[in-house]
Amino acid sequence: MKNLDYEAKLDLIDSVWALLDSESGGGGAARWMVEYIQVLLLIDRSSSDKALSHPNRSATALNLLSLPVAKSALSECHGKDHEASYHPDTFWPLSEMCGWIIEFTESILSAASQFYYSVPSDSATRTIDPALLVFLNQSLVSTWVDSLGYTLRFVKHVDVPKGTSIDSKTLVTRSVEDTLSQSPVNVSLLLEALKGLKIEAPISAADWRNSYRHLILPERLVKVAKDIMSQVLKPDVVSLLPLHVRMARLHLIPDEHATVERDIITKKPIADGDWPPPLGAGATCRRCGGKTMIDFSRSPSTSRWRLWELSFERCICGGRWKPYNGPN
Repeated sequence: MKNLDYEAKLDLIDSVWALLDSESGGGGAARWMVEYIQVLLLIDRSSSDKALSHPNRSATALNLLSLPVAKSALSECHGKDHEASYHPDTFWPLSEMCGWIIEFTESILSAASQFYYSVPSDSATRTIDPALLVFLNQSLVSTWVDSLGYTLRFVKHVDVPKGTSIDSKTLVTRSVEDTLSQSPVNVSLLLEALKGLKIEAPISAADWRNSYRHLILPERLVKVAKDIMSQVLKPDVVSLLPLHVRMARLHLIPDEHATVERDIITKKPIADGDWPPPLGAGATCRRCGGKTMIDFSRSPSTSRWRLWELSFERCICGGRWKPYNGPN
């Protein structure tokens, strides 16, 4: 593929994935969708023509690839029993993950509302924000639903061993509860709306890939998308004015929830003083440039969170890690 131009590479990828549409083994459609996003991200990142490479799609790709990561953190670090509590060493890391899930949710609903209220249902083919395509992919909706559900359960099931201080539990639950209460999105009602989505004309995998590649919705899918969004964008589910004020960062006072750079894996905000990390205590992805504060040089421990961190031998985009060994 090295000698092919940008569009030729995308044509080749689409041809390959068309052959995989009938593949049901090894994860089936969900797996191929994730790998398609990874491959397009690689092509976008390696393109020398930035006008063609759609940086907005690259940013969305990292968010879509992060969604199953967030879900896995909240599910795998939970107690063995479905109703069991989380271990204390996971409190703060998972609270950061919950914060990212809400941030992701707000960005999707913001893009959806702009599309829904500005595009007529009988509109011709329209250029779109790729974030909208979450609503048109059942696998992504299902993972989104699971992530929101785990976020709500996290607050209920945070606990500490008997005889220990409850200060940590109080601070963590208050942190996540504040994030939920200050969000323009009613997460509980959104969860109900997403679980009850009625999609009269589901789009094919090929149609989804075509829309993701070209960042357009053909005329026949505009109405489908708006029908789906109408079931979610209700006043009791999301307050649109506060949402758009937040997303545009038009705040009269500093907003602690404003978007910041996050660890590509753990979603912990990376503050100015956090990077560069101590030598050997962090890594960057050779493919997407994502940063992580995970220390891969340390020996594994029995910590559930630590074991989860070390499971990421590669970045979410599939790229290999480059350990941070000081400035070049």
